[in-house]
Formats: sequence, structure tokens, C-alpha cells
Amino acid sequence: MFCRIVGWKGLEIFLEAARKSIGVNGNLKFVSVGGGSRELVNRYKQLSSEYGLDQRIIWLGEQSDLTGLLNMIDILTVASTSGEGFPNIIGEAMSTEKPVVATDVGDNTLIVKGGGLIIPPGDSDAMYHAWKQLVDSKSLRVKMGSVGRQRVCDQFSLEVMIERTESSVFL
Repeated sequence: MFCRIVGWKGLEIFLEAARKSIGVNGNLKFVSVGGGSRELVNRYKQLSSEYGLDQRIIWLGEQSDLTGLLNMIDILTVASTSGEGFPNIIGEAMSTEKPVVATDVGDNTLIVKGGGLIIPPGDSDAMYHAWKQLVDSKSLRVKMGSVGRQRVCDQFSLEVMIERTESSVFL
């Protein structure tokens, strides 16, 4: 997960799904990128410890080289339970050909469309099953990554956004 750490970003759901996943696949690693309230970050770190994730989750805090980090992961997760508009991180991940698991919140479904899997917000079981589907099939990860990159280029590139803006009629 790459996000500002606030309650509605769903990090607790992410951690619950991670706990379920390591029970099935002990080779998985999880990464949290982003800062937030020190109190909340510490609470999530404590919860991850209680879940037995100490050796499975890497807490990177705030980072500036997101492209480099995105190129190091296999799947991006957006677990928000509310509050999203158009999360840039989804487009950034898709542009690096990473499949996305995202909750059906805000514009997530519109953005992802074939570049990953959409799950209900607050559902750690659905998150676990989406991850499992992608972890178990490299060809599916590659296909969704390719579809996602093409979608970003076709729908959300700077050129497309400029063209759409210039062709709009403003009142």
C-alpha cells in the first residue's frame, strides 16, 4: 500500500488480509509506503505485530521515489473504505504495469477497469482472495499489468487530458 496513513485508507483491512495470506503462503512480503499520524502508524505497527507480521511487512514511511518502489512490487493495493476521489497512485502503478487490487470507492473502479481487481470496501476476505488469484497466476498479473498500462496511456495520459480540456466548452 502506498498512501497517507489515515483511518479511512483501510490499512487495518490490509493487515487482516495479510495475516490470512501468510497462513497460506509464507513467502509473501507486504510493504507500507507513506506517513501519517505517528499515533496511528504506531497503532498499525502494533496490530501487525499482534498478527505475526513482523517479518512480513516493511514499513517505509514517507518516500520520494515512488516509481522505483512501484517497480519493486508485484501488486498494488488500495484498501480505502471511503474518501477517495481519483487516487493518483492507481494510475502510477498501472503505468508501471502493476496489477491493482482496489476497493470499490471513489473513481477506483473507473480507473482500474481491467488493470486489476475491484473488491468491496472493508472486506479483508475479498482482499485476500484477490491477492491469492494474482499471486497464483503470473500470467494474470502480466495481462492485467499490460491492460492497465494501456488504459493509463489511452485514458489518463497528459496528452489525452490536454485534448479533453481543450475540447471542453466552459460556461
